[in-house]
Amino acid sequence: MTAPHGTNSALLLPKLFARILSALGMTLKKKSEIYDYPALSNLFLLNNYNYIAKALEDDEDGLLPVINEQNTQILSFYHGEIEQCIGHYMRSWHPCIATLQGVQRVMDDKNMIKNMLTNFTREFDQTVAQQRDYCIADLKLRAVVCEHVKKALVPIYVSLLQRVESCGEQFFSKCLCKKPRELTPEKSTEAVSRKMVAWKAASSIIVVSRSTGRVLVMQRGAGAKFMPNALVFPGGVATPSDEKLGPPTKIAALRELFEETGLIIDHHESAATSEELMELQEKTKDDPEYFKLACSTPPVDRLIEWNTWLTPSSYKQRYMTSFFLVQTDGEPEVRMCEKEMSHYLWADPKECLRKASTGEVILPPPQVYELSRISQTPCEKLHLHGNTTHVLCPQHVSWPDEQKITNVLPGDHLYITEDKFNQPPRKLPLEEIQVDPHKPTHRAEYKVKPLYSMCKLYMHNLAPEYRNSFHQFETQSKQLA
Repeated sequence: MTAPHGTNSALLLPKLFARILSALGMTLKKKSEIYDYPALSNLFLLNNYNYIAKALEDDEDGLLPVINEQNTQILSFYHGEIEQCIGHYMRSWHPCIATLQGVQRVMDDKNMIKNMLTNFTREFDQTVAQQRDYCIADLKLRAVVCEHVKKALVPIYVSLLQRVESCGEQFFSKCLCKKPRELTPEKSTEAVSRKMVAWKAASSIIVVSRSTGRVLVMQRGAGAKFMPNALVFPGGVATPSDEKLGPPTKIAALRELFEETGLIIDHHESAATSEELMELQEKTKDDPEYFKLACSTPPVDRLIEWNTWLTPSSYKQRYMTSFFLVQTDGEPEVRMCEKEMSHYLWADPKECLRKASTGEVILPPPQVYELSRISQTPCEKLHLHGNTTHVLCPQHVSWPDEQKITNVLPGDHLYITEDKFNQPPRKLPLEEIQVDPHKPTHRAEYKVKPLYSMCKLYMHNLAPEYRNSFHQFETQSKQLA
């Protein structure tokens, strides 16, 4: 670009970036019009505006200092757009809220109360159904929006439940198929919160021994509903009780570690060596509230935010799983939860990957991906390689002979970025799905039978935004001609 005579060339780059952002904004608004429901349009814009704002704020590679030379209000503008999108999104809940208008004035008119409950349930389920397969990718922003919805819905819903209860336990049980004590205001809030989320929040914790470099892995039981017999890291679904102790996904990771292994990070004893902790482990399995008795001050600061994986859209049960990594001295003695797991071991990452490649053990792609990263990184440098930018939601692509599956990841030339979390499985011709050494590639490839066997990872030629975001580790790409 050549500056016209008399133009300060130092201003050209800021002007160019400002124009690009302006054009991007118009493109995003145009694309948002393709959705059938205004709520989905606003979720689309909300995700994109938030992504732009975070990119501008990035401490290392952010464009904010450059663009500020042209427009000092650019970041405030995007924050304003985010707030506006939240406001517009909240309109999607107005029909639901409207069904409960006047609930405070309703006394003992059972027909009116029952109609209110019926109408609220219908509108609520309809609103949730419209949004079920969509989400706000950023966990912090999602929590903010969920809090807006809860503040709007829960108080009036609780008022309705109180009116139902005032009509007697028999009427309450008939309307809600529950007894009053089984649906307290607190439990009602939890129920509303759960329904609002398209997929469940879950956590997984990778425990690495500093002294041996080995990783704690668990083997699921043969009867497990999700990934039976697979080697996985300790973890599970977050519960409402986790929020009371701190950041819910971090607390869930530490709690699940205790439930499944009896271990408490930075604690000199475990359930394997302490009768008191053994009893609390058993109680925590039945009621997560007991975890606070075993660990009153969970060491959340010790957890490295390592990665985030979302279950592919082909699964009925989907989980947004936050992977955390923590280092420990030695290899603490484990007391395994035999209800959920059949075996555990402290595994050498490279040996575990070798056995998975030959089919000796079942290792799902996320575990292959994470163990590959860990196996190539010295313990003292693990904290430098956490991915906090992108959610890894594999897009399934079947091979023509249906003998293999490719999980396409962000940055791959086959990855569909529009509505990326909800892309249905595809089948592509061999010439399209085979790894091309010259195209941007980020994927896992494995056999269907035995499932996940011969899993290979490829990562090469990624665009800068992905190359800078993802840990660059050695994959099968090095073997390409």
